[in-house]
Amino acid sequence: MERDFVLFFMKLHESEISQMGTGSTFGAISRKQLLNIQVPLPPLDEQRRIVAILNAKMAAVEKARAAAEVEMEAIKALPGALLRQAFSGEV
Repeated sequence: MERDFVLFFMKLHESEISQMGTGSTFGAISRKQLLNIQVPLPPLDEQRRIVAILNAKMAAVEKARAAAEVEMEAIKALPGALLRQAFSGEV
């Protein structure tokens, strides 16, 4: 069994698993509930192929997120730069 395959499966179903939880301070599921979660397990080679694809996609998403953060910082700085130019007579 590929550990990351199971991890991706659990992340996909995180909200459903979370709803199984009980407890007033924080939700927790029992060992029995955890053992009753059925994880579809294709052959190991297929699990590894799926994990490789998902890891590549996640890396691309992270790269896009980082680029978007850089763009947002530039956008946030723009009004101040425009105001400085306007008051210095550059605009």
